[in-house]
Amino acid sequence: MMIMDETNEQDLVKKVKAFVGLSNEILSDREESVVREFLTQAEDTVSSLNADILKIRSILQVLEERCAAEVEWKTRLQVGVSPQKKVPSEVLSLIFKSCVDYRYVKLNIPPPPNSRCLALSQVCSRWREVVLAEPSLWNDLSIKNPDNVHPDTLVEIFSRAGPAMSLQLNKRPIPLAVLDVIHQYSYQLQSLELKLNFNRPVEFFDFPFRNLENLKRLTLGIMGNPTPALLSPVFSSMESASNLQEFKIQSDSGVARLDIGDSLASNFPNQKLLRLEISCGVSVAGFLHILAQCTRLVYCNATINDEDQDVVLAGLRMDPLTMTNLRSLVVFSYDENVNNVLYLLRTPSLRELRMPTSCVTLSLLLCFIQLSECHLEILDVPVSSASPSETEQLMRAIPQIISWTRFGCVINDKLLDSVGRGELLSNVEAFECCASSCKAVRKLIENRCEPHCDDSKGIIKDLLVWVKREDITDEWRELQALLPKGGGVQIQTYR
Repeated sequence: MMIMDETNEQDLVKKVKAFVGLSNEILSDREESVVREFLTQAEDTVSSLNADILKIRSILQVLEERCAAEVEWKTRLQVGVSPQKKVPSEVLSLIFKSCVDYRYVKLNIPPPPNSRCLALSQVCSRWREVVLAEPSLWNDLSIKNPDNVHPDTLVEIFSRAGPAMSLQLNKRPIPLAVLDVIHQYSYQLQSLELKLNFNRPVEFFDFPFRNLENLKRLTLGIMGNPTPALLSPVFSSMESASNLQEFKIQSDSGVARLDIGDSLASNFPNQKLLRLEISCGVSVAGFLHILAQCTRLVYCNATINDEDQDVVLAGLRMDPLTMTNLRSLVVFSYDENVNNVLYLLRTPSLRELRMPTSCVTLSLLLCFIQLSECHLEILDVPVSSASPSETEQLMRAIPQIISWTRFGCVINDKLLDSVGRGELLSNVEAFECCASSCKAVRKLIENRCEPHCDDSKGIIKDLLVWVKREDITDEWRELQALLPKGGGVQIQTYR
């Protein structure tokens, strides 16, 4: 009887555990009694587990705090023995300069949040100290919108930039406070690039810079069509740039010509200029007037535009001008008046002559070379007409030539054979010419072009031969087929 009671009790417990709280069945008194016993036990268990959880949480919090403290201590220990702490500030500064490359992107003012300078300065106090103390990280600057620049920010950055500062200023109306700061620190400027829109008032030059003795490079971008009266204050404001070495003026407004000759020659510090680039169009007389003031020029690149022949002739009543130091002359012009430049220039040190858009007679070119007694190494001048004897004279007048391109006259077989044997143009490495004889060109390639050439005759690395389209024969096509694609020898046709 007792065993049966225990069996019933076990069955009751199983039933309660299986169905209690999962159905709407009304419990019997016995079942309810068992449930209440279980409920009491569950409440005691929950209370005990909650107490254990609180203890564990307290222990976990202590462990987490201790771990965080140990991590901080570990980090401090790592910093203490970090190899970079032993890197001298000078070396660290060089590393930072390699990270911040302003050859293509200048530092805008105010600096954007993602600026590398700001990022480097926020790593640690030592890095910040090095970054702020390195002028080259702050001296290549651009102000695109002066209205957004606070004068105090400008003063702070200019103070960091030091005496080799480069500034690019996109011309807009400039607040007077910002303008005053720029003038105040003008003595630090080594390079200045200004974009001037003469369609609006140009208040930037209402008074000259106080001190530009450190300025070496100046670039002016001109928009609009300013008169000489408007340009004169621009050049006069640069009067203190007594050590200026490079000057570039360009027009991006499609203006064919700007009359800058007189202003640039009289109101501008030309005495120490070594490089001059004028891409806004200037008259022949104005160009020669400028050169007469720039006696130290080594490189000159100019766009010349003359529209009135009578004015040109009137302005060129002058003796030949000798430019003793000029080594490179590049002239762009579609006017035949530009030939007057060769008539009136003498350049004994000239090594490079490029007039790619002009067309001169060979006699004029030869006369220029002989009177200048120069030793050209690079020649890029289209020639309109030339006899074989004149062509040979020119070849003998330029024995040191390395690159000779855009020669538009046909070179006969005899001269090509002489070039192939190394008797003429023995130093030339890039040669462009017109030819009519495939046989002569083939010999030239075999004697002077890789891989079959004789080194003693000089190797022509780049050879471009132009042939009239109607003169192309099977022999020419066969020669073209033998030439490796992408090689240094090309044969092209023209009409």
